[in-house]
Amino acid sequence: MTPPTEQSEVSPSRLAVLRALIEGRGVASSEEPLGAPGPFESLEGRDRALADRIHRGVLQNLRLIDHLLDRSGLFDRSRTSTEVIWLLRMAVYQKVFLRSAPDYAIGQQSVALTRQVGRERETGFVNAVSRRLLRDMPESEAELDEIARDPRTKRVDAALRYSVPDEIADALASGYGREAIPGVLQAFNREESRVWLRINRLKVTLDAAAASLEREGV
Repeated sequence: MTPPTEQSEVSPSRLAVLRALIEGRGVASSEEPLGAPGPFESLEGRDRALADRIHRGVLQNLRLIDHLLDRSGLFDRSRTSTEVIWLLRMAVYQKVFLRSAPDYAIGQQSVALTRQVGRERETGFVNAVSRRLLRDMPESEAELDEIARDPRTKRVDAALRYSVPDEIADALASGYGREAIPGVLQAFNREESRVWLRINRLKVTLDAAAASLEREGV
């Protein structure tokens, strides 16, 4: 992993995600009034789409991501700043689930983000941890299954694998049966279903509506 330079540009989408996570903003909040601007309203098109994907992905897979961080043994989460924990969670999500950027790029962004949120003194720590952390992350579904395998039962711990509380997994098991739970939770964790739109052609043409959606990153 090449150390970032002072000229490294911070990804606006990743910075927006980090700030939203630090502030405790979920995908949807009952504390905000209906129609209130979301955390990524200032972003446009692809930046907004990427921010939303990373934000949702980190929160959706948080239990497994934290297990991967703790399993690495590289640092103690209880003694690490909130800002750094969230950015390392983001790095793990991008490496394990998004798989769209090389390790060095994820590492550079992690260090640059550390500066942006006022943790300048922790940049060396983040650079060192990121280098080793990303190198040892699982790169396939089979590896993730093995990491989540319960050593006592030899079965994959579906609640851990798909990041849901044990209570929810137990409740679902009572209705679907324990054997069906991995498939049920996997279905829950799939990417969002398609969204179908009906266009009011009395108010806008199909071409205009499509162009507007494309500008929004759809």
